[in-house]
Amino acid sequence: MGMLFSDSSSQVMSFDAISIVGTGGFGKTTLARLILKEEEVTIAFEKTMWVCVSKPFDHTRIVKEIIEQAGEKIPDVVGWDALHKYLCESLRGKKFILVLDDVWTKDANDWNPLKFALDGGASGSRVLITTHNEKVAHMMGSTQNHKLGGLSKDDSWLLFKLIAFQG
Repeated sequence: MGMLFSDSSSQVMSFDAISIVGTGGFGKTTLARLILKEEEVTIAFEKTMWVCVSKPFDHTRIVKEIIEQAGEKIPDVVGWDALHKYLCESLRGKKFILVLDDVWTKDANDWNPLKFALDGGASGSRVLITTHNEKVAHMMGSTQNHKLGGLSKDDSWLLFKLIAFQG
């Protein structure tokens, strides 16, 4: 939460990208969902949006879902340029938080067109990324990362015993 409300460190974009990085099943998505439900978040951000990215990184699908999550009607436009323009207009001047869940792409060519479409939002907007890979977080320009670690050996053993030897 502190990362969301800290002063923006981006000198170029209107938003900061923050990543939650960790192995599958460690709770990245759950943590992001809990963050979006916080009253402090719902009050601070005019638009709260969630898009599951997964594989492959499909620009058109992702942009349409962001537009829909922003409360707009998905336009009947053809081509990336028209869709890009519509997304820009949907977010222009609005402070938003967008969760891009389960991002896998390491290719900046996938991210850059979407990044520039999001830049029209109000200063202080945030993009929260969940990913398995620190390289993905770095490529997406995360200004801050929250790395979820694994359980200690003792905690792993305790959990195993509780499940395996119930009663």
